[in-house]
Order: sequence, then structure tokens, then C-alpha cells
Amino acid sequence: MITNSIETTVAITVAKANNIIEEAYLQLGIRHKAKAKELHKWFDCSDPISKRIDGTVVKVVEIYRPKIIFN
Repeated sequence: MITNSIETTVAITVAKANNIIEEAYLQLGIRHKAKAKELHKWFDCSDPISKRIDGTVVKVVEIYRPKIIFN
């Protein structure tokens, strides 16, 4: 669900990452505040870093690839 919503090898804003995770949690009935740090559960990604986008400095997370998770 989350891996389908996020492209790999891109940088997304922390706010967008939080929205995607929050939506997935709502669909699964999980009552937990979403944080961009939780992307590390499903993706190999960077810690939040500051980048300038259209003249504004925003925090982004660079996503490299999904993790393979075996249950």
C-alpha cells in the first residue's frame, strides 16, 4: 500500500511522506501519528535533509528503494 504510493529514487517532502503514511494507517485502522522517520521500515532512504525547492527551503527524504520484508 505505501510502496505503491511512493516512487523510488526520488526526494519527497516530509509533509507529503507524513500524508501518505497517515492515509495508509487510516485505511488499516491504525491509530498512530505518522512520522516520516517511519519510512525506514519500508524503504532504504535518507534521514530528512533540507533542500531548496522553488526558492523555499523544505525538508525532504530521499527514497532509494523498497525493502524486502519477509514475515
